[in-house]
Amino acid sequence: MLTHFPVALPDEVLYSRLARWHLHSGSRSPKQTLDDLFGNRSVRAAIDLQRHLRALSERISELTPCSPQDLLRQTLFGYYASHQTAGMARMAMGAMIDGQASGLHARLGIAAGTRLPPCPLRWCPRCHAAAMRQHSESFWRRAHQLPGVLVCPSHGLPLRNARLPEAVGQHEFIAATFRTCPPEDPSLPDWAESPETIQLLWDIAQKSARLLDHPAPAPSLSALTDQCRDRLITADLALPSGRLRISRLNFFNLQKTFSMRWHQT
Repeated sequence: MLTHFPVALPDEVLYSRLARWHLHSGSRSPKQTLDDLFGNRSVRAAIDLQRHLRALSERISELTPCSPQDLLRQTLFGYYASHQTAGMARMAMGAMIDGQASGLHARLGIAAGTRLPPCPLRWCPRCHAAAMRQHSESFWRRAHQLPGVLVCPSHGLPLRNARLPEAVGQHEFIAATFRTCPPEDPSLPDWAESPETIQLLWDIAQKSARLLDHPAPAPSLSALTDQCRDRLITADLALPSGRLRISRLNFFNLQKTFSMRWHQT
């Protein structure tokens, strides 16, 4: 029986909340944490789209009333579902809540070979310092974990890669601590020297973050296909036929492959 569960902090991803519980509780092992939180030792820890939300909701309900839908909003679901049809979004939501999530990313149109997470976990030094002052501990922000987001949407600073153990098991929740978020300044990437690139990346980060809580209205599949194809062609990321230029979908070459027209609305 659980005796406590941490309150969600501003923009905290659910993965981080579960990691803080693991840290606070002094849990003996990742498997024990899964048993305590989900009643199922086979649940996988997911940074972006955590599954089995109904089971988690039922186990923490006496400590903090929280529906599966409330927990869903603490994941990256809003971002991934923002340009999906209403039917597909409902299907993905049901899969996350009840755990039948095989091929979830593919259902949301995210092919494994074209996802672009630069690091499994990222953090902002200024956000980290503020969290320590206000909450006496840090946490992982949702907006920092979005694919293609390389700078903090709040501060415009390059995000840092977390310092993780060499091997992180698929059932482990890793908390944001001084060990994973060390204070030493790392060398900055080359693109950080370009104000134009930083500004473009900041624009991407802010627009991506808005989708988390304010997803775009669900379009029809044909309208969505046309819109995406036109944007990709305009940004020279697809041929006129609509075929993707996969080699250009690389956020470390933004200056060559992106133009501001991609983000005009």
